[in-house]
Amino acid sequence: MAPSLLATEALLEGLLTIIPAAILAVNEAQQILLFSREAETIFGYAKEEILGQALDVLLPVAVVEIHRKHLRAFAQAPERVRLMNMRQNVWGRRRDGSEFPAEAAIAKVQQAGQFVFVICLHDITVRLQLDEILQKNRANLHDLQEARTAKGKLSDEVLLAELEVYLRQQEALVQRNTDLGRANADLSQFASVLSHDLQEPLRLMTHYLDASARAYEAGASENARALLAEAQTRAAQMKSLIQHLLVAARNPEPTSLHPVISFETILTEVCENLKLAIHENAVRITHDALPSLPADKSQMIQLFQNLVSNAIKFRSERPPEIHISVRHLAREAPFLEDPAPAILRSQWVFCVRDNGLGIEPQNFERIFDMYQRGHPDAPAGFGMGLAIARRVVERHGGRIWVESEVGRETKFYFTLLDQSD
Repeated sequence: MAPSLLATEALLEGLLTIIPAAILAVNEAQQILLFSREAETIFGYAKEEILGQALDVLLPVAVVEIHRKHLRAFAQAPERVRLMNMRQNVWGRRRDGSEFPAEAAIAKVQQAGQFVFVICLHDITVRLQLDEILQKNRANLHDLQEARTAKGKLSDEVLLAELEVYLRQQEALVQRNTDLGRANADLSQFASVLSHDLQEPLRLMTHYLDASARAYEAGASENARALLAEAQTRAAQMKSLIQHLLVAARNPEPTSLHPVISFETILTEVCENLKLAIHENAVRITHDALPSLPADKSQMIQLFQNLVSNAIKFRSERPPEIHISVRHLAREAPFLEDPAPAILRSQWVFCVRDNGLGIEPQNFERIFDMYQRGHPDAPAGFGMGLAIARRVVERHGGRIWVESEVGRETKFYFTLLDQSD
């Protein structure tokens, strides 16, 4: 494949990943050819299960035939781009059957004598709700003016009633922020409990290890002393991990002032931390040349350790193989010119690929929630690893997602910003 084509595909993939809108492409038969990451989020379908299906599955039944006619008419029209909300709202249908209002634009390109239609779509549910509240508020103000007495004074009874309605509407406006604040408070409280409950037995374990080391110092074999020293090291690492988890949970805002760290070093430390599991399961770990980027070292160790240990935990009967790859979008598309690719130029995309059990498409989003695991027969655990991984990535200004084929492989992707550029 020509380098320019590879660069174009890299650019397209990067754009589909980071553009905050659902991007779809369909052919003249209205079969879905392209389905972006945001489209997966909005509609609830995984790309693998929706490609090749009819566009009808994403539309309310009542508008399917109307939409087909509009698309055929657009194919014959002279314009190449058209807004789809000129007369009325566009509606979409999610996987669960719920419908939502959308704002959309459509463009057409000709390929091999056939039209391909590209649709860019936003869910405008929240916007319409806010518009409705604002319209009600305007109506309330008008009613207040109409309620003036002949002397130009407001009726106290009417005023109090209208103020009560107004306050209730304002509560609806801030409800989202309230819920978010409560979630952050719950997370902070959870982290405090977790920190206390884990650090207390860890403190006792460290105490007993130190006492054992002193008792064995004189007469123990070299091997016994080495094992004790290793146990003490791991206890110290666990304490550090707990403390950093607590800090991360109590500081939900992203932090940008990080020193540049070597991701080669990060992976080396992760493999050292997991060397027992790697040895016991005969895991083969390979990786591309990894960059140095501004990031929090302890959180990056936590991120990679969670992803690698997850791959080991959900291994198949085959010898486990894990590969860490990385690419820089702008460097794969060097023909880009400023300022359009500014956001691309700072994007690194990491991938942790394994040949394990795989994950069902319906679990792609759920596995990143607290206390969720991708397999019903999963080994014992808290189901927190991927939730913490997502939090670390988002605090560094990136995003994380998964692609998987059951019984074959799983790929965890995440992006990080190179703020040193």
